Amino acid sequence: MVQKRNNDFKAKCTFRLISDKMDMKKKEEHLSILKEQYERVQEIYLNKIKTLEEHLSKLNDRYNDLTRKSKRESESLRSQLKVYLFYHMQDGTSRGEGTPRKDET
Repeated sequence: MVQKRNNDFKAKCTFRLISDKMDMKKKEEHLSILKEQYERVQEIYLNKIKTLEEHLSKLNDRYNDLTRKSKRESESLRSQLKVYLFYHMQDGTSRGEGTPRKDET
């Protein structure tokens, strides 16, 4: 009877060890799957961030180009306006409607 109990106890312990090993193996497989999924998601987001940074860089370049273009056009317009006003102030037509100055009549 003691021998039978001893054998039953050993069988239960062996079963428990096997069961624990199987549980550990399942947990390791599950963790491995989660790790692979995490790495894939991380790679996807890193690629997305890279794409967004490239797009942002292009937009910044475009903004800077437009700012420089606007500044050049503004300077050109100011220059043209100065020339226009200079010539029209000399011939007396800057007072409106092309009328000459009083001292020229």
